Amino acid sequence: MIEDLFEELLQKNTSEEAWNWLKERSSLLNKDANAVQLNTAFTSVPRKTGKTITEITSGQDKNVKELCPGFSLEGWTIDRLSRVYLLMKLNSSNKEQYVRIIEELFKAAEMNELVAFQLWQIFFIHKKVKV
Repeated sequence: MIEDLFEELLQKNTSEEAWNWLKERSSLLNKDANAVQLNTAFTSVPRKTGKTITEITSGQDKNVKELCPGFSLEGWTIDRLSRVYLLMKLNSSNKEQYVRIIEELFKAAEMNELVAFQLWQIFFIHKKVKV
């Protein structure tokens, strides 16, 4: 699953402190998501993870291309990968609340956050999540 691959890459490419922070935030977003939690986590990502280019092996890149044909994570920064991961973990059980949270994020996002948001949509569509 693509989330597992993201977790593997994030754990490898971040400090233990940053990885623990991402796990904690993703767990909160998965249990009881709200716009404030997501916006706070989203804007804090670069300070927590840094902005280095994600190191990805050819095997991992191949896995991405198998899961999402024609797509690659090559050249992604760790903050971009982290933001897409947080969006993947967002609880979508309440569709109305889910859409509202995403809309609020989109309204307040800066350019790098919008890029992550647009890239997340590729995985969202690929998973065929119906909103």
